[in-house]
Amino acid sequence: MTTYSNRLTFYETFTDRDLLHDQRQGYEDGRQNRPDYADRDFSPYEWSLVKRADTDLSDLMQEYHANRARLEQERDTRQRWLLSYSSRRQNLMNDRKSRLDRLNINEGADSKTHSHPGNVFKGLDAELKVRSANIKRPLRNYVGTWTYRLLFFILAMAEFPINLPAVETVFQEAPVLAGFIALVLGFLLIFFAHTLGRFARQYRSYLESDRVTPENAIGKKRWRWPTAGTIIFFIATFLLLAMSVGIIYYVYELRMTYLSTPGNQLTGGAQGYSPGAGYGGGYNSSGYFFLFINMAIYLTGLTISWLHHDPDPDYQKLSDEHKKARLALEEVESDYAAKALAIQAESDADIGSLAREAETMDSEARNAAVALENLNTKRRSTVELILSVMGWRILAYQTANAETRSKRAPLYFGGGRVGEAQEALREKHLKDPAITTHPLHWMAYPFCEDKPQATASPGINGSHNYNYHDVVLEVKRPGEPPAPSATPMPPPPFSMHPPPFSTRPPGPFDATGRTAEQGATEPPKGDKPADET
Repeated sequence: MTTYSNRLTFYETFTDRDLLHDQRQGYEDGRQNRPDYADRDFSPYEWSLVKRADTDLSDLMQEYHANRARLEQERDTRQRWLLSYSSRRQNLMNDRKSRLDRLNINEGADSKTHSHPGNVFKGLDAELKVRSANIKRPLRNYVGTWTYRLLFFILAMAEFPINLPAVETVFQEAPVLAGFIALVLGFLLIFFAHTLGRFARQYRSYLESDRVTPENAIGKKRWRWPTAGTIIFFIATFLLLAMSVGIIYYVYELRMTYLSTPGNQLTGGAQGYSPGAGYGGGYNSSGYFFLFINMAIYLTGLTISWLHHDPDPDYQKLSDEHKKARLALEEVESDYAAKALAIQAESDADIGSLAREAETMDSEARNAAVALENLNTKRRSTVELILSVMGWRILAYQTANAETRSKRAPLYFGGGRVGEAQEALREKHLKDPAITTHPLHWMAYPFCEDKPQATASPGINGSHNYNYHDVVLEVKRPGEPPAPSATPMPPPPFSMHPPPFSTRPPGPFDATGRTAEQGATEPPKGDKPADET
């Protein structure tokens, strides 16, 4: 009640000093014996007081209805939203379930995406278990695949700076070509070390076909003529060993030529080089040093290759395929789990946001209901305040009028007619239901454990009709004491209580023109009251 609240200040700050104007008007009309004794209703001045109260109450009700409509709209909008909370939450849960079902169909355990790597892994796993049971030993693989590749790359790159100066002596005019050939020689030498190490580790598997067991000699084996595969194995081994030694020696010769070039001598000795005679002592020591480094790198690669390979190549190959199949299956499963967790997290976030929004709507609906109750209480108290002030002003006018009359006071003087006027205005402005009392629908959202309860208690006149006059809507929580069934009226803002008037006819007038009931304290006829002076 923002606009009309300024006009309420007149009533809220009303005191007995504000009755002086009404008393003066009563004195003035009383000296003129107005209103007449035969009148049965209010005088024009009294009707002006009633009209002012009626106008103020009409303005009050107009603003009250606007505020009530706004608050009811806020409350009903939020209650309708709360009624749809369960369906909204169920829709989100159904959407999550449908998305998980689609994911399970496309990438789940029964999908083609999962079944193929799963079947491959199961087959290899069963085959590996049979192979392990037959061999009766674990895999003898001491260097992992990625570690093995990294070490061989490092060894190949270590060969590059050792071979480059030697190769540049041949390709002096083409440094890029010299660098490329030095790099190729390094990787080729390490590849030979890898292959010879594997042959050395798995030679038994290549020669196993040449060893047979006769039927009459269980546990004993005899040799037979080598097969073509065995012959190829030995030839390949010999060629790889010969090429490795040849590369190392050729690089050694090129390096010695480089060291004999003027400006590249490391120590004193013979100048120049002749095949068979060799270099001077200083050049021989330098050449042997680099030759030892080349051989050390090669032997290191050979040893790493021997440690990386298992004596049974089929067993190692099966183990590698089993590991790859397991990693592929784990990748599919981890991808499925990540997508499922993302769907779950997104759904949980949406449901949590919906729950927080429901809590906000719940709080706003409660606040709107409380505001309606406060508006209701404010309306009643304000109406009663305006009617009380109106009654006090009329009674002050009638009291002063009766004190200065020379004739009998009208029969309607007194609280009876004032009460009728108050009741008529009260009935006019408080006849509509103040607040709709439909349930607050606390069952609309199940997440609230502490649900307020809406109860109705009898009103001031004992009726149980759901109208403003007849019921006070009490919203309480479990365990809280109940609110009073009716709101007590506030005390008047001042202490002036005009006495009730008697309807008995006055006695004979005395010499001063006053009646006997008016008493000796009443001023004589024609004199002004002490308040007016």
